[in-house]
Order: sequence, then structure tokens, then C-alpha cells
Amino acid sequence: MEFSPQAVFANERIDNGCSVELTRLLILPNPWWSLAFEASGEEACLMDNLQKTASWVFKTYEGSKLLAADSFAYPSGLELVCQ
Repeated sequence: MEFSPQAVFANERIDNGCSVELTRLLILPNPWWSLAFEASGEEACLMDNLQKTASWVFKTYEGSKLLAADSFAYPSGLELVCQ
């Protein structure tokens, strides 16, 4: 059976899912953003949960274009900020 992603409350218990976290950090005068996905559920479904959720988020996202060149792991991003 095929399901489409749907929003649920953070405290709602579901068998298979993927959490999305968007965080805005203001460091000195510069805004930085963090986007994270965390799949949960049956091991056989984890990758599908992650891919379907990420695909839905990026298809419906209406903000600035997200570029790989502007993407950093936390340690690399902190290094840029703390120089």
C-alpha cells in the first residue's frame, strides 16, 4: 500500500515516519539555518520514510534556492562562524 506524507503532531505516536527540523540561528548579525531529517520506524522502511519526506519537503519548499555549495556539516559550519 502506498502512502503520501502527512503532518502529525510531534507527540503523536506513529509506526513509520520522518521528523523534519528547521532551525534559524542568529550568530552576530548573520542568520544561519539548519535543516534536519530523522527517519523512524521499521528498519525496512527507514530509507523510504526519509526519501519520501525529503522529496515532499523539497517539492513544496517556496524559500530561497538551496545549494549544495552552501551546505555544511555542523563542525564545518561552526568553523566558518568561529573564525
